[in-house]
Amino acid sequence: MPNTKGDTALFGTSVTSPTAVNLDVPVTLSNVYFDGSNKYTLSGSALTMDSFGEPRIQTYAGNHEIASAVTVNENLQITTNAGSSLKISGDVT
Repeated sequence: MPNTKGDTALFGTSVTSPTAVNLDVPVTLSNVYFDGSNKYTLSGSALTMDSFGEPRIQTYAGNHEIASAVTVNENLQITTNAGSSLKISGDVT
C-alpha cells in the first residue's frame, strides 16, 4: 500500500466479495478512491489524510467503510456518487 503524502490508494473492482483491509502500520495518503460494488472495510492502524493540496476520499461505486482512526491534516474533500456510500466509524481528528 502507498504510504506517503502525495500517494493514492485505489480500491477497485478486482475483489469478488466484501474485503477487509487491515492497516498493520499507520498509513499516510493524499487520496483514497473506492470504485467497486463489493464493500471494502479499512481497519487497524491510523489513516492520515495529508496532501500538497486538499486530500480527497471519493466513493465512485459501492458502500464502503473506514473503521480506522482518521487524522486530517488539510481540508478534506469527501464525495460519494449517487448510489454509493462511505461510513467513517473510526475517530476523526
